[in-house]
Amino acid sequence: MKIPSQARSYGVQFNLTPMIDIVFLLIIFFLVASHLSGSENQEAIQLAKAAGGTFNAPESPRRIVVTVTAQGQLLIGGQLVTIADFATQIRPAGNEKSDQELEIRLRADKRVPYELVEPLLVECAKVGISRIKFNVVPGDGR
Repeated sequence: MKIPSQARSYGVQFNLTPMIDIVFLLIIFFLVASHLSGSENQEAIQLAKAAGGTFNAPESPRRIVVTVTAQGQLLIGGQLVTIADFATQIRPAGNEKSDQELEIRLRADKRVPYELVEPLLVECAKVGISRIKFNVVPGDGR
């Protein structure tokens, strides 16, 4: 009787190579996404304290975060911009009709005078953006 040289397998075999590729791609995606989302908050500013209010979980994926530093500089995504640049960035998003309205997040240093924040609010009003939120620190309001 001849002994078979190869073992026969009749079961189903799974190819794990595509699954491993997808897992590595997901890991890379989440690493890059976490790095980019963290770059919005790297500017060292002192936020104002709020006497009241509620914490809102981030529900709007369509958001532009604008940081106003103590020196009066405007930063969007870590890049220095002017009021005109800000207006051109929000103009197409404000005129576009979709399910989710664009939200503007203002991170202003507590030493910034209102005269530097007002032009941002005026540009938002010109385009029709009404969802404007201020980032603050919970506290006693002083």
